Amino acid sequence: IDLNLDTSTWYPDGMELALRIRERFGPRIPVIIITGTGKLEEQRRAFKEYGVVDFIEKAKLDLAEFQSIVLEALANRSLPKE
Repeated sequence: IDLNLDTSTWYPDGMELALRIRERFGPRIPVIIITGTGKLEEQRRAFKEYGVVDFIEKAKLDLAEFQSIVLEALANRSLPKE
């Protein structure tokens, strides 16, 4: 999720959307925030309050590394007990 969402979305920012995803699906859906700002306070808030798996700055985004992060997040997600 981009931290700064387009104004056409129903969410004020990516953190709010992450929160809604957590409320609806729990930890089954890993959430990764991508941002152009990358402020430390936003990172801390994303992890503590919104349960994101990773917080990546666009300027430092390497597609191979991003793919690795996504695959690892999917492999480590919590699945519901049957």
